[in-house]
Amino acid sequence: SDFSNLSTDLYSGQQYTITITPEWAGQIYDEGYAVWIDYNYDGDFDDSGEQVLMQSATQNTSVSGSFTVPDDIAFEESTRMRVSMKYNGIPTACESFDFGEVEDYTINLKYDGLLYIADTWIPNAPTGATSADNVLVLNGIYNVNTDVAVNDLTVNPSATTEIPETLSIFLNGDLLNNGDITLNSVSDQYSS
Repeated sequence: SDFSNLSTDLYSGQQYTITITPEWAGQIYDEGYAVWIDYNYDGDFDDSGEQVLMQSATQNTSVSGSFTVPDDIAFEESTRMRVSMKYNGIPTACESFDFGEVEDYTINLKYDGLLYIADTWIPNAPTGATSADNVLVLNGIYNVNTDVAVNDLTVNPSATTEIPETLSIFLNGDLLNNGDITLNSVSDQYSS
């Protein structure tokens, strides 16, 4: 069934619990369950980590499972979550069967902080007043244009952060640099 008009936001690095409560007309049957999320927005559920719940056939009136959204997702995309229930077996992502139900929903993949993607800040650029916010420079070149205070700063492999000699980034947390950070300075003195 297509329930893609129903959506929710999921944030990278956050743990979530999903509960499936089947409704039977009379007799309770042995049902298996599985849930997938297309984290990388490639149109399938074949990639590692995209199956977030699997339950063998049971007569339980509800089944639950917890999962953590990975950090390497297609940020700011609306993607698909598939929930499947199959009589007397564990369903696969793209399977036809006689008894059960398959439902697709919409998931909005988000970053819990300030995200620089495609030369745009979501929801806003860091400032001197964002010291509690985490920052992810996902791609592109972020040219710092004011003094900035942040909690954690992550620079991805396809990203660059340029800091002019007259400006600063103050970190209250951690720096994870897998890309490039350029510190332009005329001084031979640094502080940390």
